[in-house]
Amino acid sequence: MHSAETEMRYRGGGIRSIAVSFGDFLSTLCTQLSGVALGIIVAICTINVIGRYVFGHAFSWAEEAMVYCMIFIIFFSSAAVTWKGRHLSLDMVLRKFPVPAQKAIVFGGTLASVALLLVLASTSGEVVAKLYRFAQRSDALEIPMWIPQGFVPVGLSLIALMMLLRLLTHDPVPHGIDFAAEDQEL
Repeated sequence: MHSAETEMRYRGGGIRSIAVSFGDFLSTLCTQLSGVALGIIVAICTINVIGRYVFGHAFSWAEEAMVYCMIFIIFFSSAAVTWKGRHLSLDMVLRKFPVPAQKAIVFGGTLASVALLLVLASTSGEVVAKLYRFAQRSDALEIPMWIPQGFVPVGLSLIALMMLLRLLTHDPVPHGIDFAAEDQEL
């Protein structure tokens, strides 16, 4: 069963509907993986608290593992939030422009954001490659550092991809709201 919003997104057919399906799939996958990571954090924390207060022994690696899971959650859930358009935005100035200008500003801003995200992903990818070459390992878990650090460029790339997909499949100014006209009515 599709909502009215989903029906509107699929109306374009062809490549657009494939892009929407792909965005929905990636968003769901990122959300589910983030949920698993959150479950791991809760399990580690619970086991560590029980171990510390009941058995007098805590795991030295618990905090490090939870931090790496949190980094994963932040970047991957941000991609899902971006796809759904639920991220924070400051539209106070944008609202003062007519709808066509709003669309142009959102379009340009999205392209600039994607460019910046890709530069950051590339730069952080270089750091991950160095960590891989140097075989640096984490202190407590002793896992290769390129693995948790790899969440950053992958997450940034996913966010950029979601922004592009959203730009291609959604109206840049939802529902054609004429904020300037609304403000004049108040």
